[in-house]
Amino acid sequence: MAVSNNNNSNSKERTQNIKEVEQKLGENPKITLKGGGKTKIMDFEQLRKPHCVRPSARFPVEDTAGGLLRTGGHRPQLSDEEVSKRHHEQSHGQEDH
Repeated sequence: MAVSNNNNSNSKERTQNIKEVEQKLGENPKITLKGGGKTKIMDFEQLRKPHCVRPSARFPVEDTAGGLLRTGGHRPQLSDEEVSKRHHEQSHGQEDH
């Protein structure tokens, strides 16, 4: 029982500490981000929003899936020639062992 009382006490203290910090920061708290030799001051609410609100000019808007799906809406596949070549390499590699 002592452990659960201790956990409840810690939880209440954390909640109280969070409330105190929020009161000190006020309605529109600012935070400072440092990185890459730059410093950016921004509203805390900006961190909750998506970081990219406009599509990148580097790839088309209708095909915004990343990585493997950026090649016309399907996963890239090996050409028949490449499949044949790999099959040939595998079959000859197994004969050596």
